[in-house]
Amino acid sequence: EGKMRGGDTEFKRFLMIAIGSNDEVICHLRMLLIIAPRFSLEANNLLEEYKILSKRLNTLHKIWRSDKMII
Repeated sequence: EGKMRGGDTEFKRFLMIAIGSNDEVICHLRMLLIIAPRFSLEANNLLEEYKILSKRLNTLHKIWRSDKMII
């Protein structure tokens, strides 16, 4: 979405929004573990997936259009 609208600057802004949203989901899942332990299996599985996504988004944001970027 951001890449086509406003170039690299806009895309990096959208990546930051995605990182923030991802972190918010992780926070909610951690709260779910405390509030409703009966969902711990599902919450922990989702936490692992969102942690992976977080690492990928942060890496992409860090290297986007840098000298480390491989196209």
